[in-house]
Amino acid sequence: MKVKRRVAGPQCAAALLVLGTGWLSAFQSGMSEERVETTQDVVRALVVDADADAFGVSTEDWQAITKDSLLIPRRGARGAGGENVPPGQWCALGRAEHAGVSVEAAFCPLRFEPPVACRLEQLHRVVASPARPSDMFDAVAAALTSRHGRPSWSLSGGPSSDSPGRSLLPMDAWAGLSMSGWRRASLWQLPESQMWAFIEDEAVHVVRRSAVLTRSLAHRPLWSLRFRWGYRRVDWDLAEALRADAPEASRLILTGVAGVEQARLLSIVQALLERATAAGGDPRSRLILGASLLMDRVRVSGERPPGERPEFEALIALGVKFERQQFGVDTWAYDHGLWDQVIAEYPSSPWGHAASVSRLESGWSRTCGDDYRDVIREGAAWMRRHADSTWAPLASFAIAKAYETWWSLGQAPDGQEAFVHASEHADGSAAARAEAIRWFERVAQTAPNTDEGLAAQQALVFLRTGIDSGERRYFCRMP
Repeated sequence: MKVKRRVAGPQCAAALLVLGTGWLSAFQSGMSEERVETTQDVVRALVVDADADAFGVSTEDWQAITKDSLLIPRRGARGAGGENVPPGQWCALGRAEHAGVSVEAAFCPLRFEPPVACRLEQLHRVVASPARPSDMFDAVAAALTSRHGRPSWSLSGGPSSDSPGRSLLPMDAWAGLSMSGWRRASLWQLPESQMWAFIEDEAVHVVRRSAVLTRSLAHRPLWSLRFRWGYRRVDWDLAEALRADAPEASRLILTGVAGVEQARLLSIVQALLERATAAGGDPRSRLILGASLLMDRVRVSGERPPGERPEFEALIALGVKFERQQFGVDTWAYDHGLWDQVIAEYPSSPWGHAASVSRLESGWSRTCGDDYRDVIREGAAWMRRHADSTWAPLASFAIAKAYETWWSLGQAPDGQEAFVHASEHADGSAAARAEAIRWFERVAQTAPNTDEGLAAQQALVFLRTGIDSGERRYFCRMP
């Protein structure tokens, strides 16, 4: 009996999951059978190989462990680090023959710009022309069920044009699989991959591909982590808390102040602060934060400072301060002192946590510089005191992103990015990568079903493989 393994189609996902440190030897041992002769041998080879799939292996490493392999780059691509690869496109296909086993592997880019970093995304195995395809399928399905439990979905009874998997997989995660000719099929949803077994053209197929795409933020920008229903989490929470007793302030926090006269805005802020002076605890802290959020929208133009203008006299008496903008010409803005007041006065309260982590997410220092150092210092200190806070996953994510920023800056080629010089960040950069992995793993473990946890899994792909992610979230330089 002859066994072939092949890849199904050219479409691939962009995100991959790198398995544990033993993947290389496991993959190599799974590929090393000298010959398959019996149905049991074939089933064992298929199932063992599938469980040893090394999602995330590079094209170079795959060729090194796969004898007499052939690598086919995408048309027009310049190897693994070539031109831009459009989202959803494969960047290389690998093929090999081993003791009657034909192997094809699909590699897809971790990045859509150079270096695209081709990594193994999918393997498609085919048992060609078994004597009894249904018996072979039954044996394969039984072995996979024994190892992974009951399948999530099954098809039996003849060809089908239905697409039940589309409720489980994104459109571009189908990798060219067409169900129109399938006679029998089963799908297993595994923690880190999806696995299909099916009969088509009298052959039994087993397909396994990375599942990171369905659990990642590949189609959502990472800044959305700070948003709920389109708003920053702290903005949304404050608006909800103020809705009953300060409805106008609540509305402006979410809708913005366009069309609102500045005099009216200042009067709303003044009312919040006056109420805060007579309140205490949670009501006081949320009123101050609400006033601070609205003051963020206030800009004052002209050489004359706000302290010399009568319209700001009452606010200044209530603790509002202004500072000249660093890059503006005769422009003054609120200095965020009220926000910091909540952090200082209510460090262990829910609103104190919200204020601290929101400042951490924004870079902490509010100046243009190496913000990653400030975020790491202040974030680690905050986590030592408040590791059990509901805001801890966001704080951990910010710390991880700061370490990733540090590591990525240390990898940057000199001369290719304005104001970025790797030598300025090289000291500690290697250790920063290890710390980023540690903090992202913490987020993934403690908040697995949140946006933070999913984004952490995505970030770990780059960090574990050593591919520069180009992260610049906590770095700023101005001419």
